[in-house]
Amino acid sequence: MVIFVCLSERARGLGDYLVVAISTDEFNLGKGKVCAYSYEERAHIVKAIRYVDEVIPESGWEQKIVDVKNHVICTLL
Repeated sequence: MVIFVCLSERARGLGDYLVVAISTDEFNLGKGKVCAYSYEERAHIVKAIRYVDEVIPESGWEQKIVDVKNHVICTLL
């Protein structure tokens, strides 16, 4: 988790508002991944990081383009 906090701090330094997309449980299953924590738990943890302004669910690969437009994202990591 410390690594994610450090990454969030560095990402926030690239702009003034940090949006973090977290894969939903269903999307992870489709990728063959199983998480130890549910989407809701992971989102709650990430929202608690002071550098993160907003958490959104990621439910598919094609969503990235829509998210970039809808959230006016300038940098994608």
